[in-house]
Amino acid sequence: MVLTMTQHAELIWINFNFLDRLDEGGYLDKDLNLIDGVDLEDFYLNTGINSKEDLLNIIEFCKKVIQNQKKLIKHTTMTQKVITGGTSSALNQKIEEHIEAGWKPLGSHQVVETYRQNKFSGQQFMSTQISVEYSQTMIKE
Repeated sequence: MVLTMTQHAELIWINFNFLDRLDEGGYLDKDLNLIDGVDLEDFYLNTGINSKEDLLNIIEFCKKVIQNQKKLIKHTTMTQKVITGGTSSALNQKIEEHIEAGWKPLGSHQVVETYRQNKFSGQQFMSTQISVEYSQTMIKE
């Protein structure tokens, strides 16, 4: 079964509504686990949930959503920078230094021409001088 975005949002809202009611009723500990020995009969009657297994599935679903949200927040709070070098070996040295400092490469390196000059002797073409710059995006979480 494939859910639309609206159906998925409603499912999350319904499950978190149950989770809030469990928390407010004193049925959960700080880690969102059911407290041992708590009587759930009133909760079942008030919510229409039929079994402890269904209730545990709802709690696990909510925990996964919370965990995914934490991962998303973690990935959106990372620092990014682009390091450059005039040669591939210079860039490699900078990459190694950044990795030792806790940075990670993101994607592959890039090479761009920064300068190009054709050289002539009179009307005769002699050579082309090309300068390049190597770059790598680095992230730190």
